[in-house]
Amino acid sequence: MEEKGKISTKTIQTLINLLNKSLRFEYNFIIHYPRVAQMVQDEEARKLILDLCTDSIQHSDVVANVITHLGGKPDWSFDLLPEGMDILEMLQIQLEKEKQALQLHQTAANLIPSGPHGSALQRLVDDEKDHILAVDRIIERLKQA
Repeated sequence: MEEKGKISTKTIQTLINLLNKSLRFEYNFIIHYPRVAQMVQDEEARKLILDLCTDSIQHSDVVANVITHLGGKPDWSFDLLPEGMDILEMLQIQLEKEKQALQLHQTAANLIPSGPHGSALQRLVDDEKDHILAVDRIIERLKQA
């Protein structure tokens, strides 16, 4: 891999750690979004939520592949969705997690600024910006319902 040869061992380990944090967020989205979607009555909002889940599956594949290519082991763990919250509270938590995922993807992309992995990570940054807007739209839509 071209990129691996251009960065230090310390940076590679930092990158693997960042990407595993990112992977944990993406895996949380894969697990949580379908559950959240089941709670939503609005069909358009439900579809948007499920689209976010589909994107997160693709994101997790990209992140896991980069981790593996760098010599790391993907961490597929996830957190349970908190109980006893209403849908807007759950979506607010998801929004914050999307923002954190954006920061992690951006930091990782900055560590690999060129090559195929850098480009793939930058696409995730762009997607996460769209996800943040989508969750905001869903929250606003449900507040108006």
